[in-house]
Amino acid sequence: MTIPKPKHLGPEYADQFKDQSVADAYVNYPPYSDEVFEVLDDLIQDEPRIVLDIGCGTGGAAAGAPCGAGRRGGPIGGYD
Repeated sequence: MTIPKPKHLGPEYADQFKDQSVADAYVNYPPYSDEVFEVLDDLIQDEPRIVLDIGCGTGGAAAGAPCGAGRRGGPIGGYD
């Protein structure tokens, strides 16, 4: 059985992110709270501690992640 993609996730939605004003607004997003990284820290049990941030925008989540820069050190990947 194939589940159809929701209409609100069609090409028109994706096209919004081609607009430079969307990327320009990233600086206005609030930073992630420490609680986000505490939850990730609890979830990531394996070594090496690797994080892949899908839809990373400016990379704020990956950079602050438990294995990220300034924390435990480890590979970080981001794809936007």
